[in-house]
Amino acid sequence: MTDPTDTTTQGAFTGEGKTHMRPVSVRVRNGEQGKAISRNLWGIFLEDINYAVDGGLNAELVQNGAFEYDRADDPHWSSLSCWTIGHEGPGSRDVSIRTDTPVAEENPHHLAVRLESGVTTLANRGFDGMVLHAGRRYRLSLWARADGCAATLEADLVDCDVPTVRQDARDADAHDTNADEHDGHDATTDVVAHAATVVGDRDGRTAATDGTATGDADGARAAHGAWTRVELDLVAARDVTNGALRLTVRNAATTQDAGGAERPSADTVPIVPAPTEPADRATTNAPTAPATLRLDWVSLRPCGEDGEPLLFRPDLLEALKDLSPRFMRFPGGCITHGLGTGNMYRWKRTIGQVEHRPHQFNLWGYHQSFTIGFHEYFLLCEAIGAEPVPILPVGVSCQNTPGGVTTVPMEEMQDIVDDALDLIEYANGPADSPWGARRAAAGHPEPFGLTHLGLGNEDSITAAFKERFALVADAVKRRYPDVTVIGTVGPVPAGPDYDAGWAFARERHVDMVDEHAYKSPQWWFSHLDHYDGRDGADADGSTTPRIYLGEYGSWSNMQLSALSEAAVMTSLERNGDVVRMASYAPLFGRVGHTQWHPDLIYFDGGRVMRTASYWVQRMFARTACTRTLDVALADAPRLTPAPRDRTGLRFAVTGSDAVSVGDIRIAAVGPDGRGRNVAAPDVVVGEGTPTVDTGLDVTADDYRIAFTVRRLTGQDGMTVDFGALDGRDHFRWAFGDWGNKYMILKRVGDGIADEAVPAVEGGVQAGETYRVEFAVERQGAHVTVRVNGRLVHEYRDSSEETRFVAAAGRDETHGETVVRLVNATPDAHDVALAFDAPLDGKATATVTTLAAPWDAGRPFEESPAQPTTRHVDAATLGRTTVPPFSLTVIAVPDATTARRA
Repeated sequence: MTDPTDTTTQGAFTGEGKTHMRPVSVRVRNGEQGKAISRNLWGIFLEDINYAVDGGLNAELVQNGAFEYDRADDPHWSSLSCWTIGHEGPGSRDVSIRTDTPVAEENPHHLAVRLESGVTTLANRGFDGMVLHAGRRYRLSLWARADGCAATLEADLVDCDVPTVRQDARDADAHDTNADEHDGHDATTDVVAHAATVVGDRDGRTAATDGTATGDADGARAAHGAWTRVELDLVAARDVTNGALRLTVRNAATTQDAGGAERPSADTVPIVPAPTEPADRATTNAPTAPATLRLDWVSLRPCGEDGEPLLFRPDLLEALKDLSPRFMRFPGGCITHGLGTGNMYRWKRTIGQVEHRPHQFNLWGYHQSFTIGFHEYFLLCEAIGAEPVPILPVGVSCQNTPGGVTTVPMEEMQDIVDDALDLIEYANGPADSPWGARRAAAGHPEPFGLTHLGLGNEDSITAAFKERFALVADAVKRRYPDVTVIGTVGPVPAGPDYDAGWAFARERHVDMVDEHAYKSPQWWFSHLDHYDGRDGADADGSTTPRIYLGEYGSWSNMQLSALSEAAVMTSLERNGDVVRMASYAPLFGRVGHTQWHPDLIYFDGGRVMRTASYWVQRMFARTACTRTLDVALADAPRLTPAPRDRTGLRFAVTGSDAVSVGDIRIAAVGPDGRGRNVAAPDVVVGEGTPTVDTGLDVTADDYRIAFTVRRLTGQDGMTVDFGALDGRDHFRWAFGDWGNKYMILKRVGDGIADEAVPAVEGGVQAGETYRVEFAVERQGAHVTVRVNGRLVHEYRDSSEETRFVAAAGRDETHGETVVRLVNATPDAHDVALAFDAPLDGKATATVTTLAAPWDAGRPFEESPAQPTTRHVDAATLGRTTVPPFSLTVIAVPDATTARRA
């Protein structure tokens, strides 16, 4: 992934900088009916990458509350990750992780605190510190089990930016007759909310015989064998940006004075009685250690206006609603097929009581709790008004699985088939059907209305994949012929898997295929015709599979990238009879925890940062069309590419890697046909010099570069830049990208690198010597790369970038004509806008514009510009000016139609 900060000068445009340019002529053919297009074109794709769900949309504030983080998944993890353990008073800290007699066998790890003298504290800052809001109620819930004695459990919400109050000071404050003025909530203490309870032991012993929950210490309990579910409400007294949950545990007997009377407290303590259980169960679970309090499933959630804990974080939920998505794809993405068959996302494991949803490692490098599982994803779709588009694995793991792709044996594939069939019944079946009943038991007797089901994600189109896909897809279509099955055609919009995937989809008459395309602005502007000419029937008369562009985006958060996305969205809309759905990816990125960027929405514990790409998506979705109209465009500005008739040569490594590069030569043929050979001294790249520029600068349209590479240290790969390095357009070859796994030829335009051709497996191995050769013709229109004489890449492209785009459509739902103008040039342009069928001059048009410098916008930041809206008389639209580097959307209502909000 690229973090573009290069501010290379843009290529020249015809008429650039001139004030006497002719207006751009845009004529909308609104006298014709136009072509009907998909009403569900614009949607979203939610995958738990970049902490999008756990640590993001999931409103849960505690991290690792189930103590299931596992060193087997990450050597830096343990069951106590994210917890800080403290001890005050006599005795010593005695905390352990146990797995015997758990709350749920699926997630057996839990915390045990030995109840000797003294006080043990357990603190959890959640994800980078909890953000707490004054006056908001937070629901603490957990499972507790006291063995050998009753235990006092106190819960505090604390401000980590305020010094901790000593325990003896807090105890002294409890005796203060003015307790209401010293309740731990003033600005000089770290405590902003407090509640407490007593957990009775299994023999029924408690520290007191009665108690009533009052104020913000409401108690609730439910027996689960020897475990008790505890719920406490805490109301934050002030805003906190770096908070934590602190649990304080002690033997309940220590809260009584020598005379046996209960010690006064600033908070009334509710009593949670010990659960009843059968005698044989009690004997089986008899404690084998001294008095102990066990804790598991510690959770803290903000409560909504109804007083109940929230499932989704409100500000992130609102950001999704504001996009007006027609559908939502979930849960992946790569996490769908996982790193190996045991890591696949199996939806049945993610429904029912959360305690019984087995946690697992997330392919993107962190932990998946499945607190948000398939049922919750369906609820999310309802909450934002989107149709559900779930994706299931077909028994083939991710192509990036260490050691190679793994598959479910064919004799075990019935479980995979059943997963697909049962999911449709879970979503659509009546409440008295086996899986519909499970849905109803979860509180949703009405069907969710599933109409589309994806099978597979970016899979390599191998014989094993095709056999398994066919098995699952055929079973779905036999039982549910009306469900649209979505296939897959690999991770990039070209190459072997793309071609093989399309051939297989046509052969199988798959309803729809899922294409993915993460490309540079340069590529998008050069390939706006990518989806043209896809309509019609196949040779056998069957309908060509429809297209879902399930993951796409441009490789930066700059305004130029957002405008390239806007340009391609006009192409998707223009071909909306074939391209039925599209969704940007990734959707979310938590600051400090991204595995991939750019992303559509960045966030941290308290902020939501919408990017320029977000505003582009919103502008299209809020003016979604049902028909597309032809547009005649004339006198549009054209990009004149900067010359690429020269080359330099630069080598780079990452980290502590080092390589030796020798026998460096450039053989060039100049415009006069004469050859020229130059050489550079051998160099070591790394060992304190991670980048080495050879200083070579050769003028030529056609040239050959050759050099020898040998690894000295490290495990990662290297990059080689060549071409016009000081211009806006050159090439970069990665030898060992993605963890020294792939060779990739990239084109760097506007400072943004992008795959020029599909990646090929291969990296820089220790002990090997490689002879690398680049052959460049016609200033880069044709490039080949050879390693030890073997051709690994061949690139051909002479397409031009289209930086000014005009499109139009009809929104029959709201009675509007919509015009979209993308101006990705450095000049403002007057537009002579005309319509074949005259508009009602009395109508009021809405003109929305997003404009910013081309390089404005960075990862992890709010877009520096937001859309501005103005209302004008339709009669004045004949002469419209569009700013430099802008998207303008004009919506003109029919005479009898009210303007859309």
